[in-house]
Amino acid sequence: MKNIFVALLCLLSVSLFADNKVFVREYYYQASETDSKISARTKALSEVKRLLLEELGVYMESYTNYITEDKNGDVSKDFFRNEIKSLSAGITETRILEENWNGIQYYVKAEIEADPTDVARKISASLEKRKADVVIDSLRVLLTETQSVSSQKNEEVKALQKKYDEQSLQVKQQEEKVNALKKQLQTLQTKLGIYQQQEQQLLSEVQKIEQRIKKSSDVVLQNARIGMTYSELISVCGKPRSIDYKKLNYGKIWILMSDYVTSNPDAIVLKGAYVTDPYEVSSAPNILK
Repeated sequence: MKNIFVALLCLLSVSLFADNKVFVREYYYQASETDSKISARTKALSEVKRLLLEELGVYMESYTNYITEDKNGDVSKDFFRNEIKSLSAGITETRILEENWNGIQYYVKAEIEADPTDVARKISASLEKRKADVVIDSLRVLLTETQSVSSQKNEEVKALQKKYDEQSLQVKQQEEKVNALKKQLQTLQTKLGIYQQQEQQLLSEVQKIEQRIKKSSDVVLQNARIGMTYSELISVCGKPRSIDYKKLNYGKIWILMSDYVTSNPDAIVLKGAYVTDPYEVSSAPNILK
């Protein structure tokens, strides 16, 4: 059975309203003979931004506490660093504080400001989605492999059955050989039964996962209403599968609340939407009454 990837990202004990972190770096670009002021400035800005994102990445590694388990070696510490860089590049803005060009060197000093809690939360959401995708994909791959082995064993059983029938015509002369073939046939039939049972178990497991997701979505669609408090929502729909900022997950549906439900149980339902990314809820069409 293939190994299933598990990734957990745990925030350290910090306030949801932690102060933004400011990073400042400077860079001197040594211009070549082919560089103009514009090209030298472009390269200097590119390098100083890279340095700023690297510094933010190092800070985020110490800010968060993550645990990884991956027996296939598909995920390494570099994955988290790249995830931090990718997310940070999209949510941070580089501000130039100072720059100077003397014809030989281009000097630039810049800063970026980031909310560590927000960056960590988005990394966590990304890992949760990755984990769910990997679990289902692994089960499907295992199911395909089991079906293939089951088909192969079935063909082997048919071949041995045919050979047995042919040998049965000469039972008196080859009785010992026939008995040996019977034993092989019984062993293969037992193995076939085991493979078929495993196939059914895997099919059932995949179906259960899909049914839980659908059931959670259907319950919300039937019972959730705009204006409900968080407490009322839980009483008719149950607890959400996960909470991200002000967004609650119920299967294929994400619900947007008016406030943090962890600190304000009286937060109300604003809208619901069919989305895979919780950050798309605000712009997606509302599906709740």
